[in-house]
Amino acid sequence: IKEQTGVDIQIISGKEEAKIIFANNPWSHLEDGQAWLFVDVGGGSTEITIHSIGRTVSRSFGIGTIRLLEDLVKKDYWKEMKAWIREHTRSFSSIEAIGSGGNINKIIKLAKCSEGKTITLAKMKKVKNNLGFFSYDDRITKLGLKPDRADVIMPALKIYMSVMKWGGIRSISVPQIGLADGLVRIMHRNYIRSR
Repeated sequence: IKEQTGVDIQIISGKEEAKIIFANNPWSHLEDGQAWLFVDVGGGSTEITIHSIGRTVSRSFGIGTIRLLEDLVKKDYWKEMKAWIREHTRSFSSIEAIGSGGNINKIIKLAKCSEGKTITLAKMKKVKNNLGFFSYDDRITKLGLKPDRADVIMPALKIYMSVMKWGGIRSISVPQIGLADGLVRIMHRNYIRSR
C-alpha cells in the first residue's frame, strides 16, 4: 500500500486500540466512586476497560463479530473473557456500562429507546429475538440495515449481552464515540503539547 499510494499504514494491537478509545475519557462527567465498564466490539476483537476511583484495567479479547461469523472463536476464548470480567467486577456492588461501535449504535436505533442513548439488557434481548425472525436479505430490505451490518449485528448482540450478563450489568449507555474520536483527541493533545 505504501509503495502504491505513499500512505504508511500502522497496524495497532488490541491493547493499543483500547487505549486510543479510552482517550475519549467517556466517564469524565460521571460521579466519583462509580464503577464503569467500557466495551467496544469490533470485527476481530472486543476491547474492555473497567474504571473506578482512578484505577483502570483494560484487556483485548480475540472475540469479534467477523471471527464469530467465520467460526474462529474457540470456547476457551469465551471462558477467558467471562473469567476476566467476573474477576474485575466482583468487588463492585454496582457497575454501569458504556458501549461503542457501529453495532451498538444500530441496536439502540432498532430498540427505539425513548430514554435516550441507553439500552437495557432486556431490550437488547427483544432486539435479538426480533432480528432472529429476519433473514440476512430481509434485514437489508425490510429493516434497512446496510449489508455490512446485517450479517454482524447478531454476533455483536451476543458479545454485548454476554459482557453485560457476566458483569451483572442491566443497562448500557451509548455516547457514540469510538476509535476515530480517540485518534483525533490524541492528535489534538500532541499538537497542543508541541506548541
